[in-house]
Amino acid sequence: MSVDTLFGAPLTMPADQRARWISLLTQCWINLIGGAPEDLGSDLEKMAPYFGTGASARALRAALADLPVSEALNELPEEVVLDLDGQALITPEGRILLAVLMDLELSGGDTIGPVDQMAALARAVKTRFEWQRRWLHKQFHGNISAPVLGAALFLAVNGSIGEDKSLLLPRDEKTDREIGDLVLPLVAHFSEAVGGQIPETARGIRRHWAFTQLSRLMRRDVERISPRNDDAVTFIRDGRLNALLDEVSARLASVPGARVEVAVTKFIADYRAIRGALAVLGQMHEDPTNTRRVASRITRCELRQ
Repeated sequence: MSVDTLFGAPLTMPADQRARWISLLTQCWINLIGGAPEDLGSDLEKMAPYFGTGASARALRAALADLPVSEALNELPEEVVLDLDGQALITPEGRILLAVLMDLELSGGDTIGPVDQMAALARAVKTRFEWQRRWLHKQFHGNISAPVLGAALFLAVNGSIGEDKSLLLPRDEKTDREIGDLVLPLVAHFSEAVGGQIPETARGIRRHWAFTQLSRLMRRDVERISPRNDDAVTFIRDGRLNALLDEVSARLASVPGARVEVAVTKFIADYRAIRGALAVLGQMHEDPTNTRRVASRITRCELRQ
């Protein structure tokens, strides 16, 4: 990149050339978005579906299909307008340059100064960094569904904290179904109560996706040990209970607080109904004092706003 240019545009250009660039970039923007340029920040967000990390190829193809032929490809550099199969796609840098040129037009100047040049470069870097950051955050945390949150709640209420109090995920099919028949309906009812899907409950717990995804998507807080030819176990890591509960609460932030409170209260009542059966199977580790803390931490308002 030359220090004498900004995204391929000369820092100094005659008024007629600047007006031409503004016209071409504006038309490319309208072709892509369907409306005139507005606030730069909100306009850059409109470009995330096309240029952000993980952008949909389908969305990009659909946008290109509607783009008319533009003279911009012959007159503007590729830093600001991409040539995709003969169609001109304005880039985020193109939208930033348009803002710089429009400001220059309003001020009556003819040269992009070093301060404006560096600010524009920083804006481009920050925009793409933010898209990358969001994508990485999404990959790390994933989209955690309500049944997975219900599975996390079960481990917390059941006191399955630390390997010595882990929940058994048995290889034996009969025992697997027995534990699943007790635990999975609680998970399903909780998911339904907070507006999530109702998972199947009749095929045992060892391979149930709510528990396999739990240890994958919330692996900082939940561990699963799966020996090749032995029973598997899952549990909340020592010292990670509060972090897990805060994560569950945050994931439920879009659900009305009263609805979450009802769902958690019902979950605990349903758990108490199967407590004895879990004890017979050696899987009950509940401490009522801990259960009250679990309910309070998930439902308290300051965590859910």
